[in-house]
Parts: sequence; C-alpha cells; structure tokens
Amino acid sequence: MFLRCFFCFCFLIFLGSCSKKDVSVSNIFRYNESSVINSLDPVYAKDQASIWAVSQIFNGLVQFDDNLKIKPSVAKKWILDSTGTKYTFFLRNDVFFHKNECFFNKTRAVSALDFVYSFNRILDPDVVSPGSWVWNYIKSVDAVNDSVLSIELKDVFSPFLGLLTMPYFFVVPEEAVLNGDFDRNPVGTGPFMYKIWTENVRMVFVKNENYFEKYDDNSLPYLDGVAVSFIKDKHIAFLEFLKGNLDFLSGLDPKYKTEILDSADNIRGEYVDKIRFLSKPYLNTEYLGFYMTGSDKIVPKSMRKAINYAINKKDMVKYLRKNIGIPGVYGIIPPSLADNHLLSKGYEYNIDSVNKYLGVFNLKNKNNTYSVTLYTNSSYLDYCEFVQSECEKVGVKINIEVMPPSVLRQSISSGKTPFFRASWIADYPNPENYFALFYSQNFSPGGPNYTHFSIPEYDSLYIRSLSSNSDSIRFLIYSKMDSILFEECPFIVLFYDQIMVFVSQEIEDFVLNPMNFLSLKKVKKSIN
Repeated sequence: MFLRCFFCFCFLIFLGSCSKKDVSVSNIFRYNESSVINSLDPVYAKDQASIWAVSQIFNGLVQFDDNLKIKPSVAKKWILDSTGTKYTFFLRNDVFFHKNECFFNKTRAVSALDFVYSFNRILDPDVVSPGSWVWNYIKSVDAVNDSVLSIELKDVFSPFLGLLTMPYFFVVPEEAVLNGDFDRNPVGTGPFMYKIWTENVRMVFVKNENYFEKYDDNSLPYLDGVAVSFIKDKHIAFLEFLKGNLDFLSGLDPKYKTEILDSADNIRGEYVDKIRFLSKPYLNTEYLGFYMTGSDKIVPKSMRKAINYAINKKDMVKYLRKNIGIPGVYGIIPPSLADNHLLSKGYEYNIDSVNKYLGVFNLKNKNNTYSVTLYTNSSYLDYCEFVQSECEKVGVKINIEVMPPSVLRQSISSGKTPFFRASWIADYPNPENYFALFYSQNFSPGGPNYTHFSIPEYDSLYIRSLSSNSDSIRFLIYSKMDSILFEECPFIVLFYDQIMVFVSQEIEDFVLNPMNFLSLKKVKKSIN
C-alpha cells in the first residue's frame, strides 16, 4: 500500500510540473535509500546516500567519466601553469541555475563569482562543513572575469582535479542560500531539479529541461525524473524490487544473493527476463582501526599484529559475505586501485605469527590475558563477532560494544574508541586519498585520520608524494609509506568491498564505476 500510494503521489507531482511536454510516470527512475538523508546541501554531502542525491541536482567544475577519467563539466577547459600550483578554468556560457523564486521564478547563468562564493562557503564558520579540510591544499580562489576562474594551490598537489569532483565543490547560488532553508530547498545546475521531500518517506526530482550537457547531440537527461523511497528494512526493499516497484537495488544483503543468483552469479531462471545483475570492484576498504594517541588507550603493537594475524579474512568473506568482496590480505589501498603498482603485503591468517607476537606481548607485559573493547554499530555486528570468535581461539578477549551509527561516528571522531570498525570509500580514485587517512595533519575531528596515527617519517613521505608529478617516483614513495603502515599496524583490513546492483530490464545504459557514483543523466527507461 505504501509503495502504491507513493508512486501515485509521484505521478501527481509530475503532472503538476508538466508544461508543453507530456511527462509519463513510467519514465521515472525509482530507487530506495535505506540510509537517512539529512540535507541536500552539497556542502554537507559526505556519505553515499547524500552524495547520490545531491549529484542529481548539482554540478562542479569537472567530473569523472565512466572510467574515472577527469573530463569537463561547468568548466569547458583548464590550464595549469609551469609551477604546477595555479589552475585557470574557463567556464561554459550555457550553464544556468534551476528556475526558482530566488530568481523571481526565472533563472540566471552561472559565473566565476558563483564558484568563488561556493568555495569560500566551505570555510564559513557558521556553515560548519565537514569538507573544510579540502582547503588544506588551496591558497586562493578568484574570479578573473565572469567566465574565468583562477585557483592557486599552496603547493603542488597532483590529485587536485580529482578532489574537485567532490560535492563540496559543487556550485550553488548565493541568492538561494540567503533565501533560507537551502538544505531542504536546493537550487543547482544539475540534470534534475528538486521537487519535493517528505523526510524518511519520499523524495522527488524532476527533469531539468534547460540542462547544458548533451550526448550524441541529444539533450540530457533522458528520464523525466527520479523518485526515492526510504524503506529502512532491506528485506522489504528487496521484495519491492522483485515485485517491480523499484528499478534499481543496491547494497544487497549477502544472504539474499542466492535467491536471485546461481553459483556462477547468473540470474536465476524465474527472474532472467525481469532483472539484470551488474558487479564491479568498489573503492571501499572495510577495516578496524586502533586509536594511536594516549598511552592509556593504545593497544600495544605486538597485540595489534597478533589480532591482525588471528583473523581468517578469507573465511569471513566466504561465510559472512557469500564471497562478495576481496579478503583484506593487502594494505589499505583496494587492489582494484593499486593494480600491480601498489599491491602491498598485508596480514594473512597465520597462527605461527599470532603466537610469535603474543609471545612478544607477554614478555613485555608479564600478562597472559588481554582484553580490548571493539566498538561498532549493529549493521556490522556479525563481522565483529567473527573477529571476537577468532581472537578467543588464541586467548585474546574482545569485548563488543554496539552504538547507534551517529553516536559511533562521533565517538570515533573524538577519539573515545581505542578499537573501532570503520570504512573508507574513496573521495577520488587516487592512492593518496587512502594514505591521507594516516597523515598527522588530518587528525579527526578536523580531518579523516581517525586513528590519530603520527609518524614523522610517514608525514615526510606523504608531503613528498603530493608534490611529485612523476608516477614512478610517487609509487615508490607510496610503497615506503605502505611499509611503515604494515610495520606499525594502525588498522586491520577486513575486506575490500564489491559493488553488486540489480536493475530492471526496462533500464538501459546504466553504467557502474568503482566509485559507485549514481549517474542517471544518460540512463533510459523503456516504456511499455
């Protein structure tokens, strides 16, 4: 009943938005979001649910293509000066903000000053954006004129263009922000426009008829709109997808995998004419982190290594993940990003190594028993219980404390959890983004270094890697940094995730990428 009422509601919304062109409710892309979305302001978009939503409404200077290569967006081209620190972006003249009351129900063109405002807003103390750390690399942002933007960096930073793809840098109009309630009434330049949002119930975006991008000389987007439902129970969402009430299903619980797929990951016969299965390695590392500051909180290095060697990560992926993902037997960099350049040595299950490091621990501590509390949320309790069971086999006691997700995030950020479950989804596809997790200047809560790992040699190497424009030299530096992380063991990689999505056979041209971006502007839906 809920889904039927929801989509009838969407139909009425779309009818109300029609003008000259007829809009069909059957040309709406429908997906479910089980996570909470708190804001549609890109300056706060740090989790996947929010990023998926705001990416439909907004654009930045540059964007990724399907192969994660940088390509133009609002900026049609750019140049980098000989110092490697000054970028000049030349903007398109056909990009307009969505029609809105802040423009007296009209629109206006995007200018370089809009980007200056949007960039500076990230640092506004009244805004309190979680993306303020991106300014660590930026010295100044200036409008040369309406169509030319200049960005000067503090130093050479080779991944900068990738950084610019993050939602924090999406362009927003000052008029709409000053109009108030921007997080609930966003105004952007994207392929879809915000229409309605009933919190935790429904969200609707409609086609932007004035969108600037084309594909094969055809105006984008092809869809008439996007409808998002908020069913928290993944099993119910799964059933609604099977009934045809959703066009797309992501984040499938491993226990439902065998209901749709056979042992070779082919769609089972009864669903073969209705569903397509897509999979790709995901730039997401699931790990356990050790807090490394404060002598009373630190788990000793020998114990960190013993715990790491005690976990059979291959069995974890096999039995708990139904072979979805890659066991965490390498470093922090996902194998799909490392390729052969940085497929580093990690910690594989090894009882001899466990006994070796437990022996080192006992010699130093004169204590044959040890316990530590592992903090997690309920979604990852089964993984933590697996870790607990593995450690019990070797005489290490792991206590588990389950927290609500928001409380856990705050506790990790403030350093109140000596041993915690976490994950890192790449902000941009560059190994630097993972190594930044352990740079001392990125200590949480201001940055992503949640372990508060701090080694001067590591910091020095990290800084050198930022200023190198040579891939071979940079990979050599990365290898040294990875060796330090292996020796100090501030984390335990559990597994590297895998994207698994199911789409309706009615959906065409849906493309997966390792960043798990939800790009819908080129997606088509066959209408029966």
